Amino acid sequence: MEECGAMVGEQQQMVKRYEFIGVLFDHDTQTVSLSEKMIRRVGESPPLEEATIEQMECVVSRLICAAGVREESLFPCYFFLKMVRRRLSRLNRGLARPSDPAALPGQALILANMWMNRLLKNRPVTPPQNLPTTAALVTDASIQG
Repeated sequence: MEECGAMVGEQQQMVKRYEFIGVLFDHDTQTVSLSEKMIRRVGESPPLEEATIEQMECVVSRLICAAGVREESLFPCYFFLKMVRRRLSRLNRGLARPSDPAALPGQALILANMWMNRLLKNRPVTPPQNLPTTAALVTDASIQG
């Protein structure tokens, strides 16, 4: 045991707060929030009004990751995400270049800015405890299937 630097009965103090892949875990308060680096990167991103398709993709991927950490529903941003998907689809089909302007509609930009402002507030979130989940299996039992 002495060779590896550990003694029998020795205990280590667990870290109470740490960052990992853009998430700040706080075990004292049992909360998670976005790390300062993630907040800085989202805040420093180019305005979507002037963004190219490539920049827009980068910003949106960070927003989706941040929303996942904060357990936010993406449904309020559905229209914005639909417009982003259309731009990226054009890019993937070769109908647009990464350097082309994203040219998102005004309402989509309003939704995106509201979403970004909400994420930048970075309020800590308490993850839900592991509760038993129930599920219902629904099938179509007709003869035609």
